Amino acid sequence: MIHKINGLKFPDEYIIKFFFNEKLERKKGKVLELGCGNGNNLSLFSSYNWKTLGVDNSKMNIKNATKNFNLYSSKNKKFTFLCSDMLKYLLSIKKIDSDVVILCNSIYYQHYDDIISTLNLLKLKTKKSTLFFFRVRLNNDTRKMLSKKIYNNTYKLKKNITNEKGAIITFFEPKKFLNILQNIFKTSKISYLKNGGENFLKKKIVFNSDLILWFKS
Repeated sequence: MIHKINGLKFPDEYIIKFFFNEKLERKKGKVLELGCGNGNNLSLFSSYNWKTLGVDNSKMNIKNATKNFNLYSSKNKKFTFLCSDMLKYLLSIKKIDSDVVILCNSIYYQHYDDIISTLNLLKLKTKKSTLFFFRVRLNNDTRKMLSKKIYNNTYKLKKNITNEKGAIITFFEPKKFLNILQNIFKTSKISYLKNGGENFLKKKIVFNSDLILWFKS
């Protein structure tokens, strides 16, 4: 069945670590992913009978996610996928009743100010004890060196080595992003990991550098 899935076949490795570290396989609830892509991360939750909601600004991603979930979620039809920019989506709703909110490899594709707005809206519209997961790009990622600065911490990618030419990416120092989360969500209990490694893309070495965090509000 895997060969029939459109797009990424498996959840992000740190979503898997997060899921089982927090013992989410023993729970039932609702999960929202902003920037859900083809639903690969939500597939893990769905397999444990969670109710899933995915939001992505790509119509193709939403089409693929819906197709994929119809393939491997025959017993769990509790899924919804919406095509929307994440900030516009957050502005359009009154509240978020999800138990888990995921922003994996998505929030940093915004201008710095929009990231701050997104985080403030998440704080305002989620319930107490919501479990959050973030993955953000760090300053030593190769993409920053291939980009032009256009705003505070925000860059536009000039090269196409990572197939992201023209993309807007905001990079952070680890302490800076941790401080932002602590100030907005008023929490000091944040689990975090740094991930860095080399990868071959178009016969060139690209260094990926990310900060992975999760915490309860």
